[in-house]
Amino acid sequence: MLRAIKILSVTLGVILLLLVGAAAALFFSENSEWVPLALPYPRASFGEPFGVHTFEIVIGVAAAGWLLALAFLGAALVLLPLYLRRARQMSSMVRKLEKELVALRNLPFEAPAPLEDLEDEPTRPPAHSEDFQGDLVEELAPQGGAQQP
Repeated sequence: MLRAIKILSVTLGVILLLLVGAAAALFFSENSEWVPLALPYPRASFGEPFGVHTFEIVIGVAAAGWLLALAFLGAALVLLPLYLRRARQMSSMVRKLEKELVALRNLPFEAPAPLEDLEDEPTRPPAHSEDFQGDLVEELAPQGGAQQP
């Protein structure tokens, strides 16, 4: 049942988009006349603070610009609540993890740290140490009799 509803809704959505595209194509092809577009701009004069610059554009281009602006505005209005919801979820998770971290920091020690129960005898220094003059240097020397300084 749910699968059929999903298929039907996707099909209706595709048909609706095709109809909107066909209507827009008819509108743009039939309305190819030039119309004046007056844009006001500020001037540095107190007598006439605004000037008007007039352009001539194709009405289909103007309509396409308005539709594109409305599409972006609609997408922003749809996606903004989702973004805010995700931000609230993240801040809630950060608060929860910070509380858990505070609780873990305040736990008492039940066992010693892993390195505290090591033996107290010193370990051998590594073979690449310059001040080490033990047997390990002689063991690593080549067997051909040529010793490295």
